[in-house]
Amino acid sequence: MNITQAEFGILGDKNKRIFDEYLSVSGNDKSFPEKKKAELGFYFNIFRSQHDISLKDIPDYIIDGDFNREILGENNDDLGIDAYYVDEENEIIYLYNFKYRHKFNINSQIESKVLSDVCRFLGALNSLKEKNRVQKLSRCDLQHYSSETARVLEELAAILAERGSTFKIYLVFVSNNMKQLRVRRDETKFFKKNGVNIVSEFTLPTIYTEWFGKPEFNAQITIDNSEMISYKINKDQNTYIFPISIIDLVGITDKEETNRDNYKRKDNEWDPKFNDQIIEKNVRRYLGRKKSKYNESIVRTLQTEPELFFLYNNGITIIVDDTEIIEEFSDAKCYKLKNLQIVNGGQTVRAVYDFIKSHTTNWFERLKNAKVLIKLVKVDNDKVRSEKIAEYTNSQNPISNIDLRSNDIVQIRLETFFNQNNYGYNRKVGDLDASYTDYPETLEMVKLGQLLFSKNGYPHMASNTRSKIFGTEYDKIFSVENILEQSLELFKLFLDIKKNYNELFDKYVYSDQKAFYIIYLLKNSKRRKIPNTINFLEQTIKSFDNNGIVIADSRKLIKADFKIYLDKKANIKK
Repeated sequence: MNITQAEFGILGDKNKRIFDEYLSVSGNDKSFPEKKKAELGFYFNIFRSQHDISLKDIPDYIIDGDFNREILGENNDDLGIDAYYVDEENEIIYLYNFKYRHKFNINSQIESKVLSDVCRFLGALNSLKEKNRVQKLSRCDLQHYSSETARVLEELAAILAERGSTFKIYLVFVSNNMKQLRVRRDETKFFKKNGVNIVSEFTLPTIYTEWFGKPEFNAQITIDNSEMISYKINKDQNTYIFPISIIDLVGITDKEETNRDNYKRKDNEWDPKFNDQIIEKNVRRYLGRKKSKYNESIVRTLQTEPELFFLYNNGITIIVDDTEIIEEFSDAKCYKLKNLQIVNGGQTVRAVYDFIKSHTTNWFERLKNAKVLIKLVKVDNDKVRSEKIAEYTNSQNPISNIDLRSNDIVQIRLETFFNQNNYGYNRKVGDLDASYTDYPETLEMVKLGQLLFSKNGYPHMASNTRSKIFGTEYDKIFSVENILEQSLELFKLFLDIKKNYNELFDKYVYSDQKAFYIIYLLKNSKRRKIPNTINFLEQTIKSFDNNGIVIADSRKLIKADFKIYLDKKANIKK
């Protein structure tokens, strides 16, 4: 889709609204100009999209000098890195550089000097990591850095010194510019030398496409009558299995509508451009895609044995809303595929386009003898079925567990039950456009999973293990007796905890992570009163010294050591 001034403005408006929401929940009564709201809200928008952190806690992860000056009234030299996040479960350190522009420019991109800016932080981190391997860092080692930057450098250096062989560093550039950075070879070498594993970038086109939905895609294709197998499941749902040429696969996945509709495809007079939206329906996460051995095998087969590709490949599963015969021939029919989405085989399609990129002059000739097996499923309006198709057929590059579970029958029942009790229940992850005005309070599906997981004994893991909650742990959490009543009761308790924290605002700062622990304590210890439990948790957080390394309270709450420390103080035996 073409990104214009309108989409640029929509993102800015989203930033303002989420920043106003932050001001409300944090109790910050400072007045900000609209432009500054859009700029500062950009941090919150990105972080809430990429990491499950409450709005109130997001500033703990941002060290940008301008942000800290505006929000906290503190000066900080950020050394080029504006924010960070430690994913303990997947052992990834995310380092972010943010750039926000206030005027739309079709040719805008991040200035190249940004790359040299971030090198300051990476160089400092690498140096401190090496020192930490010899002995614990001292104040002298950190005295040259601003306090917030020093805190983060100390925390990350300790992680890398102890677990650097398994932890990865993802460097992420985020901006509302239109064009991507060009990273020079020497800069890439420096990043690699300083431990950066992946460099990725968000620009306005990728942000807007990921957050604000995708249009429907139609295509046309001719299929030989003798090569199609049809299986009718019921009067509304059919499945078709047939082979198509790789040329046709390229045609129906092309970004240009005219190429998708040109079912003849008899020559190479077109320059295919991959339509990645056709394989990413309902997938929210975007950070980092890397080539796999599987992709390399596909390209190798296309290069050396294209006629055997059909035998080696598992095939592709496509779902469509409907099919329509638009032309009939003596031995074939031309079909219109309405709103097609590839739910399995996305890696295959990407690899084919990689092959085309490396064979720009003769790709058509090389691919004309290669075929691939297609399973085409016409789905009705029953969302559970399309979700199951995606789940059970996808083994090469699976859709996230959270997105798959959003259409599970239990989640649909929960939504209905909550609505009947005058509460909202949002099953769709990251749906920033959802309207919550119909209900006084709304619970998100992910949040419920975290509340249940915390109750079951894992408050320290609830924030960073969403994929586990909606993956291997899903049935244990949601397939229990009275899940509807239990979930609503837990949500009401969650709201009561937030209310009690608000009444204690002059003493304590609320966060969802703290609420997870309060629920855990109320359900697993002898404590029954919320105010007393809040006081106990806050005192425990304060007394936990993390082996002498100063870290934010939000970081303490996700550490297994803190959970053990709390269990001992609360006399909880597991």
